[in-house]
Amino acid sequence: MTFGNRTETGQVETMATSEIGDLESILAIEAGNVSTRAVLVDRVEGVYRFVARGESATTPFSQQDFEIGLGHALVALEKRAGRVLLADAEAPGRLIMPEQEEGSGVDAVVATTSMMPPLRVVIAGVIRDLSVESARRAVQGTYTVIQDIIALDEGTQRWGVERGIEAKLEALCQNPPDVIVLVGGTDGGAVSPLLDVAQMLAAAASVLERSRRPIVVFAGNIEARAAIAGLLADEFDFRAVDNVRPRLDLEVRSGVQREVERIYQDVVMERVPHLGALQTGGSVLGTAGAPLLSTAYAFELALRLIARQHGLTRGVLGVDVGAASTQVVAATDGQYESVVQSNAGTSFGIEGLLAQVPLSEITRWLPLEMSDEEAQARLLTKQLYPLSLPQAQEDLLLEQAATREALRLVMSELRSRGTLPGTGALLPPVDLIVAAGGVFANAPSLGQAALMLLDALQPVGLCRLAVDQLSLLPVAGVLATLEPLAAAQVLRQDALLELGTVVAPVGRSREGRIALRLKMEYADGGVVKVEVPYGSLEVVPLPPGEVANLELRPARGFDVKCGIKGVIRGRGRGGRTQVHGGALGVIIDARGRPLPIPRPETRPKRMQEWLWSIGG
Repeated sequence: MTFGNRTETGQVETMATSEIGDLESILAIEAGNVSTRAVLVDRVEGVYRFVARGESATTPFSQQDFEIGLGHALVALEKRAGRVLLADAEAPGRLIMPEQEEGSGVDAVVATTSMMPPLRVVIAGVIRDLSVESARRAVQGTYTVIQDIIALDEGTQRWGVERGIEAKLEALCQNPPDVIVLVGGTDGGAVSPLLDVAQMLAAAASVLERSRRPIVVFAGNIEARAAIAGLLADEFDFRAVDNVRPRLDLEVRSGVQREVERIYQDVVMERVPHLGALQTGGSVLGTAGAPLLSTAYAFELALRLIARQHGLTRGVLGVDVGAASTQVVAATDGQYESVVQSNAGTSFGIEGLLAQVPLSEITRWLPLEMSDEEAQARLLTKQLYPLSLPQAQEDLLLEQAATREALRLVMSELRSRGTLPGTGALLPPVDLIVAAGGVFANAPSLGQAALMLLDALQPVGLCRLAVDQLSLLPVAGVLATLEPLAAAQVLRQDALLELGTVVAPVGRSREGRIALRLKMEYADGGVVKVEVPYGSLEVVPLPPGEVANLELRPARGFDVKCGIKGVIRGRGRGGRTQVHGGALGVIIDARGRPLPIPRPETRPKRMQEWLWSIGG
């Protein structure tokens, strides 16, 4: 049985169905920090469909312990699917492969994981604001923590003696990273500055045991590659990829991104023994090795598929908030950008989030009064007990508030790259926003999930909201490496729960003044007219699968910024368009863009009103 393989550039090849055989059923496993999920995808009347999912708490302390949680997830899947997956005779507890004539077992296994610690990376280069900055952006495409940055142009002048290059090299020796990304110079440019950096790294390596030496990824001036390899290849596991800055005006991050992703999969996973069951086949999977991707990369692949599948002209934005990290993927104009903020999640990553975001920024989203001391204690308790569910309304609302700030943190990085066209802090118009992660999928109401997205991302104009309620996006992404048709059909039929269409005019006014008038004509001939005052949220019902004609009349000073056929752009101008329904309907967010945060004395009351308005 053949699975997706990585090419020399690190890209995942997708195998055509004819190459891998006629697959009827596929088991997808997602091993997270909190939960391990087993998902069954099968052909139903000639179409691949999601059949059932089993879930169990992750048991990560050893390989044997991990297989306990995986086994529980598979048993739960058997019960829900009404299908035998595990053998109970000659090889008890082993997965039956391939699928048998009577319907037991599966034909193939794929897997993703986000449960390993992030790669620790040091970036070394010549100029801090050019190639080094490009490398920093590149390594944030998967689970990494940037341990330090060494740049020749900083020296001791910028950082002071205690953070000069010598001090950074000494710190590197005391706490070696997993990876050093070495960059610098445009192709055909000067070689000597890069050689200076390489010589420093070689000198540092000489004091480290070989087993503790990091992998070196060279992504600099191609003319220096042979000389750099001559200095470092004998001392390090040395790898060379495309220059991140081949020209001053050109940034090419894909080589570094894919190589770091490959290292994450091939090296870190080997160091974590309890992942052996997924990587090479353990006592549960038997001899069937599963192609193992990071959940971050699988999520990115799924968003790419969605953008292509639906032909979204203005693009799609995907967010995934996990226990340990937060990811945002932007697919706009045929370009894809993924940013992963490790150590910024809703349980394991709380302490890392608090190190980057003031606590007051989190508590400002609460529809109730809470002291900073109480908020910090509740958040850190969640980190100590990551498997626990919120025990009180305060815990739930605080987790959702932390989610908003985790997303804002990652969006700030994404905007700094110039990936999202737009002005200032405003999100440019997009066609679709997709949310994944337990905090969205398990929200007590869909209104709470929608409000988190509206507050954190602040979409403008018209866009649709959807939630990955069954956690199928990473599954679809990894399926694409094995059977692209299965991935496409699961995405189209099963993966997303549409919340509805958001209408968010841009502008400011006095509280209570009319910001937008709209008329919605339903397919059955019914008509609804609504006047929406500034500062408010309104929801107009429109069931899933239905389409209505919408006429928009923004007040003077407001812009619907739709940029879609049938809607006139410009302040005070409106027009007509069609909107799609969803579980919530059509959401009119007239609170203003950028979203003004209420004053402290009125904030809890206003936050509670917003929550009630959207059905939270």
